[in-house]
Amino acid sequence: SGMTELRRSSNGINFNIDMNSQTNMNEQIISTHVSENGVLWTIRRLPNDSEALVSYSSGQLSSPVPGNHFHFSLENQGKLYLTDFSLFLDVHYLLEVDVMSGSIEEYFIDSNYFHSPTEHASVMLNGAFTFLYEREDPQHSIDILQLNGTNALDEYSSETLSVYPNPSNGTFTIDSDMEDPTVKVYSSLGTLVYEGAPTLGNQLTISDVTEGIYVVELSNKTQSVRSKVRFY
Repeated sequence: SGMTELRRSSNGINFNIDMNSQTNMNEQIISTHVSENGVLWTIRRLPNDSEALVSYSSGQLSSPVPGNHFHFSLENQGKLYLTDFSLFLDVHYLLEVDVMSGSIEEYFIDSNYFHSPTEHASVMLNGAFTFLYEREDPQHSIDILQLNGTNALDEYSSETLSVYPNPSNGTFTIDSDMEDPTVKVYSSLGTLVYEGAPTLGNQLTISDVTEGIYVVELSNKTQSVRSKVRFY
């Protein structure tokens, strides 16, 4: 008959939706999640192979939120987290959805990352959403990313890194307990301006750089950590 029905039961809540009456019959539901407030969230694939996030509550479907390739991650304290990536557009986002209001915050993920390795490779760590993401490199290495308190994504590490003085005139000291690290310094455009081992006293001088924000990365074979420094 061409009718499409979706049935889902969670915590005693039953859904029976005639999708034909409210959506294009060529749209395919590929994943679902029932939030703690009883709202059904669906990821559906559209005829053009893009995807949309749609919620169902009180007999009505919400307006679709367009995306490329969604994955549900987890729900915590009224927030539903999803990742969305596009292999062709090289655009990657973390979505934080308020399940009560339906409002959405989007956070850009560095394009050097490729894909969330599994739908549920995420936890709440120290009150922050923390998840695994695969790098686009030959080794398909995995990093731990975390949504921090300033609404930005940072690479999570148990190691700490301090850079001082900050701001700096180009000479600064690195304070870290990491063993056998390599130091890399990147401009805000991602250009590598320095690479080498820490010098005696962990002091570095970066010459011939313009004023601006730079990223100092300390890494070894097992982990990496980053910090920002402003040169004047």
